[in-house]
Amino acid sequence: MSSPYPQLAAELGVPLHGGDPYLPGIPILNLLKRPYYVEGPYRNRHLKIYNFSKGSGKNSTPYHAVRISLARSTDLTFKLSSEGFFGSIGKVMGMQDIQAGNAAFDNAFIVKCNDPGFVRGALLPEIQQGLLACKEHYRGFGSISLNGAWIGPNDSTLHYEQRGYLRRDEDRLRAIALAPAMSDLADAIEVYTGG
Repeated sequence: MSSPYPQLAAELGVPLHGGDPYLPGIPILNLLKRPYYVEGPYRNRHLKIYNFSKGSGKNSTPYHAVRISLARSTDLTFKLSSEGFFGSIGKVMGMQDIQAGNAAFDNAFIVKCNDPGFVRGALLPEIQQGLLACKEHYRGFGSISLNGAWIGPNDSTLHYEQRGYLRRDEDRLRAIALAPAMSDLADAIEVYTGG
């Protein structure tokens, strides 16, 4: 199975990295290649799409991520995750979920934010539609986070992560759809926070 990263890089117009041998001076080890990732400028932002693991050894879990930069750090914390079985239970148990005012969006996602005004005022219908399309057209949806305990303080990037390596065409297509949706979300964050 070939990697979807070269095609992903070409479709987004963002540089492809990796694929070269770890130890090029030792020919017998040339089969050991650095993992592919996509990283570089995208719509006046910095975009990175890559695979990573959490944990180690037998407890290692594979993930893939889409990260897009903000122009400056912000105190805004935000997490958007897919509404699922555990999310539904959390809502029933009183977990904070900020409603955006769009029934389709509110039923599809759980939104946590330290500023409810952002969700209601800056999470524009076009942005909601872009995120809904990513969830509806591709199997599975991870979560998008900004700052706070979910990523780390003052990490001025929007970070999408989903369990499983980016290997399938469906993963590639979701990443292609997420890049502009997350860039639009970054624009809204910067306008709302005065950046």
